[in-house]
Amino acid sequence: MQISISAGAVLGIDAQLVNVEVKISPGIKYFLVGLADNAVKEGYYRIEAALESCGIKIPRKKIIVNLAPADLKKVGSCYDLPIASGILLASNKISSSIYKDYIIMGELALNANVLPIKGALSITILAKKLGYKGVVIPEANLQECSLIDGLEIIGVRNLKEVISFLVLGERPKKITDKIIFSDENESLDMLDVKGQTYAKRALCIAAAGGHNIIMIGSPGSGKSMLSKRLSSILPSLSKEESIECTQLFSIAGRLKSNQYINKRPFRAPHHTISNIALVGGGNVPRPGEVSLAHNGVLFLDEMLEFRPSSLEVLRQPMEDCRVNISRAKYQTEFPAKFMLVGAMNPCPCGYLGDPSHSCQCTESIIQKYRSKLSGPLMDRIDIHLHIKAVSYKELTLNSKEEKCSKEWGEIVLKARNRQKNRFCDPILTNGGMSEKLILKHCTLDYNIEEWLKKTLTQLSFSARTYFKLLKLSRTIADVEESINIKKEHLVEAIQLRGLDRVNNY
Repeated sequence: MQISISAGAVLGIDAQLVNVEVKISPGIKYFLVGLADNAVKEGYYRIEAALESCGIKIPRKKIIVNLAPADLKKVGSCYDLPIASGILLASNKISSSIYKDYIIMGELALNANVLPIKGALSITILAKKLGYKGVVIPEANLQECSLIDGLEIIGVRNLKEVISFLVLGERPKKITDKIIFSDENESLDMLDVKGQTYAKRALCIAAAGGHNIIMIGSPGSGKSMLSKRLSSILPSLSKEESIECTQLFSIAGRLKSNQYINKRPFRAPHHTISNIALVGGGNVPRPGEVSLAHNGVLFLDEMLEFRPSSLEVLRQPMEDCRVNISRAKYQTEFPAKFMLVGAMNPCPCGYLGDPSHSCQCTESIIQKYRSKLSGPLMDRIDIHLHIKAVSYKELTLNSKEEKCSKEWGEIVLKARNRQKNRFCDPILTNGGMSEKLILKHCTLDYNIEEWLKKTLTQLSFSARTYFKLLKLSRTIADVEESINIKKEHLVEAIQLRGLDRVNNY
């Protein structure tokens, strides 16, 4: 008898339908075909032990399992459950007809428990797209898959529950406890940072317009402390953004049991990270840090300690908001729409321009140190913020005028709503405007245009800096709830382009 069970293979962020065909005929050998890796091939022993745990003997006949399409690489242990179900149906151990309406995926333990899998959410999205009634997945993946509406999600704990569902249609009891993604930055607040009013204002502007930002300051000035609180003032994720982020974390195997993401990610990789870990790839394509920071923040602390090659691979994701991974055997794409926040010292010793310490670096050493940031990379960073160390008086001052993250977040949300009404997908913030959109939405009065022309000439600013100033001033106007760009908005934008005025950067 021959049976075909629907399953899925995750390639990139999307899933593709895989038919698990099982045929049993006279003989005594087990054959698995369809370009399966070792984890899939070893599944036979897990399946045999799991069936024995349920009191079922695997048929001592010729069993042929075909994973179609045969030219698509099948990886992982997630095919245990559909293969086991196919063997039970093809050998007449159980009888069912409802399996045709569901995609079935899961890994089996030797005691017949069903273990969580990677990419369950992508497979659920595929099931809805293809018109299936629902999916049968491990209970540990139930919470992430429940983000998809209009689909029956059957979360199973063991093989017996799968058999009860296939034969009798019994649905396991759904869990009600929701575990939401959280990290160490969840409780951080802007009020934790004493002083630095100008820096907080700059971060608010960056968050409002989705602008990339780099902070330059001596050690201990508060660069990392400010950066870690940026995600606390960003708007909450929408349902669509939450699904995208959960998909990426699920594919990367970064989700805990019954967890989904509804907070903007904050990723802070160490400077020793490899290029593949940063942008994604590998034998089995997995998202890197830039994709795990999708819809959130990618923070590069001690930015100039990263290898130049690692910094340069960021250029394409920052420009296109996605990562294209091409290899001889596959080509895939991951989304990577993130805010880049970099922190660096002004020189190798860290004390250039610090009134409390003397710098020991020569001009040539400083130039060599800063040359790690190439022109094309700097061209994609809108805000250059110089951070000064906080004085003892500011540290001990208890000012009631300082805003908390909630207050800064309300300002950011209002500014983003103005931009949302101005643009349409895929552009949602001023930071993503092309030159054509800049000229359309950043018009200036004649007097202001003439003033800007003279100022740019005196400061020797380039044409690309001109467009960045317009983008920044548009965001500042949105923060100030101003319809038109005013002169004071342009002045503040020029102040936020510090490296254009220092050492010709």
